[in-house]
Amino acid sequence: MMVWTPAGLRALGIFLAVAIPAAVWRPWWLIAAALVFGAIVVGPLAILGAALLLLSSYSLGHLLWRRGDDPFLTAALGLAVWLTLFGWLVRFPIHYPWLWWILLAAPLVALRPRRVGIPKIHPLILVPLVALYLMALLPEVSADGLAMHLVIPSRIAASHGWSFDVGQFAWAVMPMGGDWAFSIAYQLGGEGAARLTNFAALCLLAGMIARRVPALACGSFLSLPLVNLVTDSLYVENVWALFLTAAFLALESQAWLACAVLAGAAMASKFSTLALALFFVGVAACRSRKPLLVLVALACAAQPYADAWLRTGNPVFPFMNHIFRSPYFDASAPFVDSRFTRPLTWHLPFDLTFHSDRYLEGQAGAFGFQWSVFLPLMVLAWKRATRMERFALAAGLAAALATFAVQSNIRYLYAVMALWTLAIPSVLRTWPWTRWLLGACVALNFWFWAAANWNGRDFLTGLALSRRQYLEEHAPTRLLLDGQREPVAFLKGAEVGLLQGRAYVDTWHNAAWQNAVLQAHSPEDLVKLMRERGVSLWIGPLTKFPQLFQHPYDFDLALTYSDVVATVGTLALYRLRERAAEPPPQAVVGPGEYDEWNPGTRYSGPWAIDNQFAEAYSHTLRYCGGPPCWMEFRFRGGVVTIIYTAAYNRGRARILLDGREAGILVEKAEGIHWQQRYAVRAPAAGAHVLRVEVLEGYVDVDGFLVTMDK
Repeated sequence: MMVWTPAGLRALGIFLAVAIPAAVWRPWWLIAAALVFGAIVVGPLAILGAALLLLSSYSLGHLLWRRGDDPFLTAALGLAVWLTLFGWLVRFPIHYPWLWWILLAAPLVALRPRRVGIPKIHPLILVPLVALYLMALLPEVSADGLAMHLVIPSRIAASHGWSFDVGQFAWAVMPMGGDWAFSIAYQLGGEGAARLTNFAALCLLAGMIARRVPALACGSFLSLPLVNLVTDSLYVENVWALFLTAAFLALESQAWLACAVLAGAAMASKFSTLALALFFVGVAACRSRKPLLVLVALACAAQPYADAWLRTGNPVFPFMNHIFRSPYFDASAPFVDSRFTRPLTWHLPFDLTFHSDRYLEGQAGAFGFQWSVFLPLMVLAWKRATRMERFALAAGLAAALATFAVQSNIRYLYAVMALWTLAIPSVLRTWPWTRWLLGACVALNFWFWAAANWNGRDFLTGLALSRRQYLEEHAPTRLLLDGQREPVAFLKGAEVGLLQGRAYVDTWHNAAWQNAVLQAHSPEDLVKLMRERGVSLWIGPLTKFPQLFQHPYDFDLALTYSDVVATVGTLALYRLRERAAEPPPQAVVGPGEYDEWNPGTRYSGPWAIDNQFAEAYSHTLRYCGGPPCWMEFRFRGGVVTIIYTAAYNRGRARILLDGREAGILVEKAEGIHWQQRYAVRAPAAGAHVLRVEVLEGYVDVDGFLVTMDK
């Protein structure tokens, strides 16, 4: 398992050699140098935009809560108010940069200048924060960021409002508090400001934690690979974790109204925060004997749920649609990510730590190493813990179990990890020697820091590349689509990025288009689909890389019906032709071994490409379920052998040679058996056509072997 690339490991070593001494002896010099470098890389407006949103949030929070003594909690409250306001105003086409420069400056003018002491920042906190800041200077390349979290700010900036169009994006009415924060910053300083605002949310979260726990405990949180993932990319976890943690701390500080507002902002940022946020507000209402606090929280949270209900008939669209049955999404079953539905087991802590790849799109070790050790110790130290520590531990454990009972994705435990960090001091007080144990866990975390972030394995080497070079390597789609105003069809994926035209993406984000593509069985069907929607541009692999196409008819669409507009790496932007070109003749291949896709093959029907199995021939195979799927293979020889996978979920296919039935291929078997072989002998050596017609169940084709033997 390679957590870092060799270049990334070298960059990490150089960074630590420079940053650690600077953080120990000249921390403010390090911060100043980082700010100047950031202004050079992303421009001063990006730095100023993110800083203005942060300072304005603090000023607004202080105006509303003058008794607050935690500047980080105060800033979180102000940010919650700004995002609540933005959620209601975003439907109107009024969002221009000048408006938000004025609005955000207003609290700064209204607030009297205050003398603020310069805090001392521990190296264990400063070094990872500087590293994450430098990573935030890079362009956005994550799949989620390009599919959603960069799309929202860029489209609001272009159209000056948000249309909540669930016909284009199913997530258009989901809770988007984090995206509203990115959108405000994008108005001021573009993509760089949006990414730095995500980093700023982490700084507020870390600041709140650092005021209440030793630096080593706060450093253990920042060393988590998950922190690397959600801060290096435009995920919204830092924002909703900030609001949930701030609501908890406001509750413990008996700041009842602040708790309600922050809990409402958390619910307006992520659907999965509902239970924990409502629990915090309920406790605040009971302790203060002010039941109206619940109404305040619900009012702050109402915008996304009200919009979803009014526009789709489902207040939590697209979730729970089997109950609300909105016509805009599949209502036959609950909407969950089937990859992460593992059951709760007694060995879950071990699996989360050492088999994290089962619970996240990452590598083993992505969960962090302190939890499997310190969570049991926190329970044992219960009697020595403060009330806040007990509450943080219990609330975190309950939320983690409730979350994993529905969706076993480590990323959804991000806020829970912040709460658990607040309970770590109970262990350090009870057993002082555990400081060394926690230090060892921090060291392990930093060694595995890139385990959750595939794009982060190169660490900061991207800063040495030009923007184009970096995007060519990590997100070539952006170079083809950023700024494009025409509609574009995606036959695989959803990396919309800064595309301004209407997007037809082949994922659940646009279920209608995805289903239409699945029902297409020929390139002519795809041409018809695109013309009906007024689409002439589409994105896909270059024809010289046929193994990269999702379906065989995508390849035919590119080869026969499309012209190349632009290319980057293995990708191309195509435009439909007015008339189809003559398809090239199908080749006849001679003796040898061939992958399932080769010059002699032709596929018809919705054959799917699967390249996730190392055991398959050349690591790829194609499969299709039932008629009308068929494929042909033209060869010159005496014997052709079909290479396939036998498995419990496979079916049967009719085999024809030169139009005559040559047998029935049965792929069904107990267990999974890779690269099985089925030989078909020709009457004589020469040119022949092998045809495989799927009769029932899933049938896969993995490769072919042609020999001259009779």
